[in-house]
Amino acid sequence: MDKAERICKTLGITDYVNPIGGTEFYDKEDWAQRGLTLSFLHRRDTISYPQFGGEFVPDLSIIDMLMFCSKEEIQQILNEYDIL
Repeated sequence: MDKAERICKTLGITDYVNPIGGTEFYDKEDWAQRGLTLSFLHRRDTISYPQFGGEFVPDLSIIDMLMFCSKEEIQQILNEYDIL
């Protein structure tokens, strides 16, 4: 059992959503056998927003988005994601 699974079990969480890159590391069927539902966050389109006026660096954390975007912009960006 890995760290994410242990945290879910400890907190009583049954559904875990991981960034899409986790498909290389996590298997939905393995998680299901442990009683956990695993999903992946997938971005439909390319997003960008200003970051200190330089070239946009994609796929940073939500914290980065919170620093640079308004509430309305964040809501719009989050609508560009699906849970698979």
